[in-house]
This record gives sequence, structure tokens and C-alpha cells, in this order.
Amino acid sequence: MKTLSSPVDLIKKSFEIFFRRENFIYFVKICGIYAIFNVLLLLRKPDFDAMFWITILVSLFFSIAEVEAIRRVVGREKLLVKPAFLVGFRKYFKLFLLGILLELIFIPGFLFLIIPGVIFLVWFAFSRFILVEEDIRITQILKKSKKLVDGRFWQVFGRLFVFGIFTGLVTIVTIIIPYRIGSVISVFLSPLLILPSYLLYKELND
Repeated sequence: MKTLSSPVDLIKKSFEIFFRRENFIYFVKICGIYAIFNVLLLLRKPDFDAMFWITILVSLFFSIAEVEAIRRVVGREKLLVKPAFLVGFRKYFKLFLLGILLELIFIPGFLFLIIPGVIFLVWFAFSRFILVEEDIRITQILKKSKKLVDGRFWQVFGRLFVFGIFTGLVTIVTIIIPYRIGSVISVFLSPLLILPSYLLYKELND
């Protein structure tokens, strides 16, 4: 069984990939569209309920396009913006259904006993990546994500835990930036926060 890279090495590699000039420009293009949407939404100031649901629905679409962009960068494919968003449109409904199913799995796990919730979280941590990369049913996505973790649960858990701390620290820094500038910056940094988990997924999938 192949030895996994340490979480620190995966985070370092994520920085190298993210800030490579051509990759950084590509991520700015992808994230810029979502950032513009957020700014326009803030300027219009809809009621809280409307803003909440609009943000959720649009962020689902963006999250698919973002993973597709990361896949292209890591796979050294052509860094095209339009195809990344087309994947977002094509797989939006499946991600929506996957999200609902995962909520139904996670909530009881965390509500009654913390340990089952953590186990489910680790098992299905790579579901979104699999959804973007493969055209398979939702049940197969969940099975494959779990299979990737089988035999390496604690290794994966430890790395995801460190990635969570990394994400938390970056989030804290952006939150303290005033005038909502931090929220815009966080949009542009989101690929950097996803990259460590994606690189781990690629190692498990090799």
C-alpha cells in the first residue's frame, strides 16, 4: 500500500500549485465570477431568507466548477473557464441530491453519537471529487469514497483534521478584514483550501 504524503507536505504542494502564475490567473477567473455575484447580492440587500437560499443554490453550482478547475490544474489540462462552468451546470442536480443524502447521513450521526458522525464524514469526504470526475450513480459515489478510505481511516482522518485547522486559520484571518473585503478574499482563496484534500484524494485513487 502506497505511503501517503504528510498533511504539511500536501498543504505546501497546494501553495505551490495555487500560486503558480498560470494557475493563479485561472483560479482568479473562476472565482471572480462568484465574487462578482456576492458583491452584487450584497449591494441589492435582499431579505435574509432570499439571500440565504440564493447563496446556497449558487454556491452549489460554483463548488462543482471550482473542483473541475482544480482537476484541470492538477491534471495539467487546458485551463479553460467555460468548460468548468458547463460541468457545474451538467452535474448541479446530482450534487444537490448528493448534498441532501449526506445531510441525512451526517445529522443523525452527529446528533446522537459523535463518533458515527466523524466516521461518516471521513468515509464520504471525497464524494464531491468523485461526482465531478466520474459519471456514476450517487450510491456508487458513496461506495467509492468509502473504499478509498478503507484500511487507511486514521491516516485520512489525521490529514483531514490538519486540513480543517489550516482552513480555520485562513478563515479567521479573512474574517477580521473589515468592510466585507475578507469575504471577497475568502472566495478567491477557496481553491487553495480545497487543494490539500483533492491532492490526498488523488493519492488514494492512484
